[in-house]
Amino acid sequence: TPDLAFYREKLNGDYLRWKVRLRWYADGPVEPATGFLEVKRKEGTVTRKDRGPVPRPAARCDRDPLARPALAGLADRAGELGCSPPGPLVPTLLVRYHRFRWFDPRSLARLSLDTAVTAPHANPAVVTGASSAVLDVAVLETKGGDGAIARTLGPLAGRLRHGSFSKYAACLEDMLGDRNRRYPA
Repeated sequence: TPDLAFYREKLNGDYLRWKVRLRWYADGPVEPATGFLEVKRKEGTVTRKDRGPVPRPAARCDRDPLARPALAGLADRAGELGCSPPGPLVPTLLVRYHRFRWFDPRSLARLSLDTAVTAPHANPAVVTGASSAVLDVAVLETKGGDGAIARTLGPLAGRLRHGSFSKYAACLEDMLGDRNRRYPA
């Protein structure tokens, strides 16, 4: 939202909170023609995620990506996926990262490692004075499994910090120069 209401819900740990994002995957220099509009609703500890395919604007997203009317229009489709925002939705940040995925057959866990996390663009109408953000972190996410993933990771497991991490929030805080960061830069 233009006043960052969803971001504040996350930081405040609100019982009911939303996340709306446009996501697409690219394995090389050619951008895909289709992306996904995702709506996540978290109610207490229960999360529901809905997503629907959306056409991505033909222009590459590295040129003024957040000012495009087509992107703003896509956010309005969030209502079709169950989101009831407190006002209009506008693109805020373009967050990019490299994702590597694995499946651990022993624990049945799915792992993803996100590196090179950056936010090369911010919507100047929402995030004033920001240029870009580069995070010096890697994010390892595990899903599923029987709890044996810690044994599978071996010595690496002791160096990991368990918890939630928002690439969006960390990039936003970096751009805003937030001295009371929740997430490390």
